[in-house]
Amino acid sequence: MPGADTPGTPPAEPVLALHDVRITDRVTDREIVHGVTFELLPGRAVGIVGESGSGKTLTCRAALGILPPHFEVSGGRIDLAGSDIATLTPPRWTELRGTTISAVFQDPASYLNPAVKVGAQIAEVIRVKQGVRRRAARRRAVELLEAVRLRDPELVYGQYPHELSGGMLQRVLIAAAVAVEPRALIADEATTALDVTVQA
Repeated sequence: MPGADTPGTPPAEPVLALHDVRITDRVTDREIVHGVTFELLPGRAVGIVGESGSGKTLTCRAALGILPPHFEVSGGRIDLAGSDIATLTPPRWTELRGTTISAVFQDPASYLNPAVKVGAQIAEVIRVKQGVRRRAARRRAVELLEAVRLRDPELVYGQYPHELSGGMLQRVLIAAAVAVEPRALIADEATTALDVTVQA
C-alpha cells in the first residue's frame, strides 16, 4: 500500500498533524471548529466531511496559516513538517507554502492575479521554488496545463484569468498547486467545477 511503513523501518513522520484544534470567531466569540484531530502521513489521503458551514474550509486555511482576520486557532496545535505553525515566521511560511504544503480552493479567481497571464503565474512558482531558468519553468508550466486536460495548453498559457471559464481556472489552480510537488496538498472541494473525466 502506498505510504505504508516497510517492516523494520521506523514509522513515517506525519507531514501535517492537527491535535484537538479549535477555531473561534473573535467577533462573536463563537467556537466554529471543535477539537479536530488527524495526521496526514506521506503517500496517504485524509478526507474531512461535514455539512456546509461546519468549518471544513476554516480547518484547511488554519493548516496553511491563512485564517481570515477575525478567526483564530483558539486551542490545540497544528504541526507542519514537525514544526508548530504558531512558531513559524513569515519567511519560513514562504519557504513551506508550495513546497511542503499547497492548496486548491473552490474560488480560483480569488487566488490568481487578474493582471498576469495564467501560464506566467505557474511558471513563476516553478522558477522561484525550484530555482530553474525561465525557459525551463515555462516548458514545465505548459506540461502541467496539458496534464490537467486543458485544450491547447500553449494558448491557455498566454491567457489572462478573465479569458477563461470557471472550470478552466480551477484546472489552472490545480496545475499551480502541484507545480513543485508539495508533500501535502489540501483540496477544498477543488473539483466541484470540473467534469467527471477531469475529477478522476
